[in-house]
Amino acid sequence: MAFGSQEGLHALGLIVVLGVLANALALLMLSQLIQISSPVFATLTTYLIPLVALYWGYTDGEIIVAEEIFAMALILLSVYLVDRFETESTEDSVK
Repeated sequence: MAFGSQEGLHALGLIVVLGVLANALALLMLSQLIQISSPVFATLTTYLIPLVALYWGYTDGEIIVAEEIFAMALILLSVYLVDRFETESTEDSVK
C-alpha cells in the first residue's frame, strides 16, 4: 500500500478525525473538570499525564530512553514555571 494510494489517504483521514475528536473530547472533559473542581486540581492532571504515559509505555514493553525522560522533565518544569508565574501575577493583581 503506497502512501498516495486511496487506502492510505483514507487511513490518514480517519487518523486525523480520531485525533481531532479525541482532543475535542479531552478539552471538553478538562473544562468540566475545572468547573466542578478547582484550577489547581485540574493542573494536577497536567503533571500526571507524562507519568501515566511513561508507566503505560513501560507496561506495554516499550523501550524508554534518556531523551524521553529528559523531555518529560522539561515539560513538567515548563508547566511548573508557567503555573508559578501565573499564580504570582494573580496574587499581585489581587493585592
